[in-house]
Amino acid sequence: MKHVFTFCLAILSLGSFAQCPPNLTYSTSLNSKTLTCSNPTIVAIATSTTPNTVIYWMPPGLPPVINSSSVVLGPPTGPPTSTSSTAYASYTVVATNTLASCNTQSVVIVNQNFKAPTTSISVGFYSLVTCVKPAVLSVTNAAVTSGVTGAFPIIQSWMGPVPQASLSGSATYSAYAQGMYSVTIKDSYNGCATTATYNVSSNTIAPVLQSNSLTYSMTCGSSNGATISIVPITPTTGLRYYMSNYPPGTAFSNNSITLPAGVTTNSVAVDMVGFFQCLVTNTVNGCYTVADITVTVADQIGGISFSPTPPSCSTCCDGSLAINPPSGFTTYNVSASMGNVTGNPATAITNLCYGFLNYTVTNTANSCFYNGSMTIDGTVDVKEVENNKLFLLYPNPASSSVIIVNLSGKEGWVRILNIEGKEIQKEKLGNEIKINDLVAGVYFVEVNLDNSLFRKKLIVMGDN
Repeated sequence: MKHVFTFCLAILSLGSFAQCPPNLTYSTSLNSKTLTCSNPTIVAIATSTTPNTVIYWMPPGLPPVINSSSVVLGPPTGPPTSTSSTAYASYTVVATNTLASCNTQSVVIVNQNFKAPTTSISVGFYSLVTCVKPAVLSVTNAAVTSGVTGAFPIIQSWMGPVPQASLSGSATYSAYAQGMYSVTIKDSYNGCATTATYNVSSNTIAPVLQSNSLTYSMTCGSSNGATISIVPITPTTGLRYYMSNYPPGTAFSNNSITLPAGVTTNSVAVDMVGFFQCLVTNTVNGCYTVADITVTVADQIGGISFSPTPPSCSTCCDGSLAINPPSGFTTYNVSASMGNVTGNPATAITNLCYGFLNYTVTNTANSCFYNGSMTIDGTVDVKEVENNKLFLLYPNPASSSVIIVNLSGKEGWVRILNIEGKEIQKEKLGNEIKINDLVAGVYFVEVNLDNSLFRKKLIVMGDN
């Protein structure tokens, strides 16, 4: 009897330590307990202050039981999310007292909001990319659908094809390249985004010309000069012509051809030889093509040649320059800076001493003339006369620089000589030669091509 009584007292003593039901609380990492694009999952943690208590979760998905005090609310412990419904699922948390086998349960109701905003892209007045203007894209009809008061659409980013740079926060975007463009809009509440696209086309085709490199001859003795004519193939209308580069002092038959707007006519008369560049612009898209134009003096004397004979000694004046006109050419006269012109018509310049010779052959029938120069000394192999078909020199007169257009296609050297034939400057044959350091006066530009010399007179002006 004594042992039975003792056993009952022990049972009563053990049960007195069990608290039923056990205490249970939980907290979540997001107070709203709403899954969104910004927070696609939420962490829930349950606790109990009751001794000898274990906690587990029963999610709506798999596994059916999670033996842990914490759980991730949302996939994969719950069903897939939805963009149309705001109800998601319920999670049950259980706290069990292991001594008395009693428990406490709590249900956590989880909502969701994955509703994306809506938007579209519109294009402004300039809908095509051209050579001078971009296509301007704009965000239109941007709206949120989350249904939460105070939510608004955020312009997250613009993207375009290479080499376009991304842009954030702007309602407009300038498209400089053809291709697909996109803008992404985000809901300020749930962080869900939507992307709208727009395919931008372009019109960047420059005018196609019959020829991009033209050469014209100016008729000597004529006041009309040379007429430059540029022939377009496509398009043939809506074009403007503008001379962007030309010899200083050139007079045009239409002066407005040198204005930035240019003119609509494709031909113009010029009064100077040299190098010209004309921009042919399509007024529809602003694209242009450059036409390179060279104007030379027509060789109406044609075929004349010269044969030098050097003086027999440095103090002798028995050198000569034979003039060899083409067959039947008799309408010309010759002038020379030294020696005597013999023959009628002239056949030679005789009595030449060591020194520098300038001479001019003029066609009396059409006023065309031919200037030549050479150094008279004991050698013959470097004696060559000027030939307008090998290089052009302009401007002439000049003050700061001269441009040499090499028409021969050969490499060579350029020397600038003073009136006495002394070398003042030497450079590799190029387009432009600086003459800032030269004092005003008469000089000679000597071009060496394949060891053959060609000279032209240059007049330097100004206060150098």
